[in-house]
Amino acid sequence: SVNGADEPEEEWTGQVLHERNTVFELRAPSPAPAYLSIHYICESAARLLFLSVHWARGIPAFQALPSDVQTSLVRSSWGQLFCLGLAQCAFTLSLPSILTSIINHLQASIAQEKITPNKVKLITEHICRLQDCVSSLHKMQVDPTEYAYLKALTLFSS
Repeated sequence: SVNGADEPEEEWTGQVLHERNTVFELRAPSPAPAYLSIHYICESAARLLFLSVHWARGIPAFQALPSDVQTSLVRSSWGQLFCLGLAQCAFTLSLPSILTSIINHLQASIAQEKITPNKVKLITEHICRLQDCVSSLHKMQVDPTEYAYLKALTLFSS
């Protein structure tokens, strides 16, 4: 189990999510600098990833699974969970500003020949797909409960 004991933290009643599992509140590093440095962006991403795992660990059905299964589920779904969390927290994170800073950093890296154009192309394609996913979810006006169920489907389908 997640808490290190042999017993699950909570008896699973068959209900996948409870009201408390819809809460997903990211605290961005503060204070936010005027210029979003790569360090700030990485710290924000780390917090989002940590929050996603913490969220998964709070699901009773997840807690009822053996720890090796929990680990396997998180390992195979972390990318999709991260994307859903990013969409859900896009406003808190000032996602457009983050993406602009990443693009600026990539351009500077190209100018300094720290990164190959091929690598930049791959990163840019990932950023575009991420932005498309976030935009689609925002257009659908997904609410916190729907995000929770999307994340649960992602977690348990992996």
